[in-house]
Amino acid sequence: FDKNMVIGDLHLGIENDLARKGISVPSQTKTIQKKITRLISKYKIKHLIFIGDVRHRLPLPSRQEERELPSFFRHFIKKVKVSVIKGNHDGRIEDLLPNAVNVYPASGFIIDNIYMSHGHNKPIPTAKECSTFIIGHTHPVIEFWSSGVRMTETVWIISHGCMELQGNAGTPIKVITMPAFNSLLGGVAVNSKKYKISGPILKNTDFKNSEIILLDGTYIGKLKDLEIKKK
Repeated sequence: FDKNMVIGDLHLGIENDLARKGISVPSQTKTIQKKITRLISKYKIKHLIFIGDVRHRLPLPSRQEERELPSFFRHFIKKVKVSVIKGNHDGRIEDLLPNAVNVYPASGFIIDNIYMSHGHNKPIPTAKECSTFIIGHTHPVIEFWSSGVRMTETVWIISHGCMELQGNAGTPIKVITMPAFNSLLGGVAVNSKKYKISGPILKNTDFKNSEIILLDGTYIGKLKDLEIKKK
């Protein structure tokens, strides 16, 4: 198989939203572009797959997004095949992308027998043929408290469950929830008592028994054992 690289939740243009709230942060689009380019070179990637929420502002693109997204993607189509699965922030993103970029609906697509989507919509019917799902959308982090100070770590989540797809009840699935690629986003503390599962895919998993893995690959346990009891 060709080497594929999957990236979730870029939220390019978030700086514009932060500026409207009085927080001045320079555009990180070029920095993110360089980081992805280094990964493509290091791992000899042939296909770059963005699984939703490439851009940030709702419902329509900001001027920053209109200015930066076209050149961001022109850079990558010169190097690799590029595909985008639309997320809930990606309305009209087709208008900003070069024609060479493959754009898929929010229901996702299948590659190498792995189903991929942003995670906020129901899967395509043919996902019943896949045992592994890769999604984004959640921006998962684990929170820790020490001496009254809150700390967070960005994580991967691996969940298991069953899903009814096109009348095929109880299809066993492994769901890999990817961390957000853009570090400006922060994240959602999935071990907080306030956390509510989002999206139809994760709702069909035994989420509390999910395995939690740090970005460096360190396994830190099951979610149920990491839940914050007092916060």
